[in-house]
Amino acid sequence: MDYERKFKSWQSYPELPFGLSFLIDEFALEHYLSQRITFLKGFEATEFARLMYKEMPKSFKNEQYLNISESWNSDLEIAQVREWLFQQKIPFDQDIYMLYDENVIKTQWKVFVKHWDIFSWSVGISLNIVDQTRSWMLEVHHEQIMTFYSMVIK
Repeated sequence: MDYERKFKSWQSYPELPFGLSFLIDEFALEHYLSQRITFLKGFEATEFARLMYKEMPKSFKNEQYLNISESWNSDLEIAQVREWLFQQKIPFDQDIYMLYDENVIKTQWKVFVKHWDIFSWSVGISLNIVDQTRSWMLEVHHEQIMTFYSMVIK
């Protein structure tokens, strides 16, 4: 099934999918984000995530960790995490998929890097971010640790 056609714009929902209400809390960014992200929800999101994970490598060659448990407190700390994400060398215009429990958000890497703190807030157990190549994955654990997995040895 071609899930790309099933992603819907923010405007197509009378209200955001359950579990993504944290995006509304960012009222100043709401218009910016609404123009740059699309969603899958419910069964379609769960199935999309299952297929993405199924096609991921069983193990990656490289893992890099970053403790972000204290990175929410100042603009400087938030910028340091942005720099770490930038160092992962993902093209800024690369489409990515943020795999939440029952939702998938599609956007570009630059949008995630710029607003990582918004997308990573209240993720529950983990948020996984991948692209179509499935050659890397970023995992945000409980708002405390980011792990970047890659097939490229650095």
